[in-house]
Amino acid sequence: MDALTVDALKYLVTVLMGAGAAYGGIRADLRNMRKDIGRAHERIDRHIEGHR
Repeated sequence: MDALTVDALKYLVTVLMGAGAAYGGIRADLRNMRKDIGRAHERIDRHIEGHR
């Protein structure tokens, strides 16, 4: 394997690792948002029930 190919593989691995980290961060943010939305729905439901 020549040096260019080795460098290209190192770069590819670095890019894929960065993309994986970004994907993991986005998934964590989406999980937190889903929890927040669920809590907001519960609060709205309790509020509506209080007016009945």
